[in-house]
Amino acid sequence: MEAKRDELTGRWTLSGVEPSEVTFERMCKMLREGENFKFARVGDGEANCMLGKVGHNCDGHEYFPDLGTALNNAFYSDPEYMVGIQPLMVQQGTWERLKGREGYPKNIYDADVLHSASIDGKLEQFIKSMQLRQIILVGPNHLKNIFPLFRFIEIPDKNCWNAYDLIHGALWNELWEEYDAVVLLCASMMSEVLIDDFKDSPNTFIDCGSVFDPLAGKFSRKYHHKLKHANL
Repeated sequence: MEAKRDELTGRWTLSGVEPSEVTFERMCKMLREGENFKFARVGDGEANCMLGKVGHNCDGHEYFPDLGTALNNAFYSDPEYMVGIQPLMVQQGTWERLKGREGYPKNIYDADVLHSASIDGKLEQFIKSMQLRQIILVGPNHLKNIFPLFRFIEIPDKNCWNAYDLIHGALWNELWEEYDAVVLLCASMMSEVLIDDFKDSPNTFIDCGSVFDPLAGKFSRKYHHKLKHANL
């Protein structure tokens, strides 16, 4: 795989996997037709935590050792669900380090599929594809009111891993006897652990990362400042 970045838009392209535009259209189709799936995203933050680095990611969530263990357990469990790899990881060589162990995910996609769709002005298409589904958004307080019709589970702004048991329990309660929900995760590195924990759930789980931040007036990534559409 090779990764390239468009300096004008901030959009990454990852070769050697399905083009992100194709993945995006397929995800929207599955959402419209009620076909459930899981989509996890592994980026430099998750990789640093898995590799035992001390510190925190760009959003201030610390690399806790037990989080690193949980991320490793999920990543090397030979997951059958979709796993997005961040192009930046490929460019930096981190992907080569991670795939050196047995059990790493083989169902690989571009992790920036939703971010690229946002740059292309297609975020509204993604939201509309879910309009007939029950939607649960898991994220920080600033995302609470951007989608008033969504059910919302709030996570702490920093070190959300410390609230893992509470978030897991809240999700379990929301999904009890639920078979057609879409869970949108904006829960930092914890998202990957939750997706793996609920891998046998009949509901859809999508790690959305920071893609909704600009809709709340929070420009947490460099490419957010280049977006021509700040609202749906």
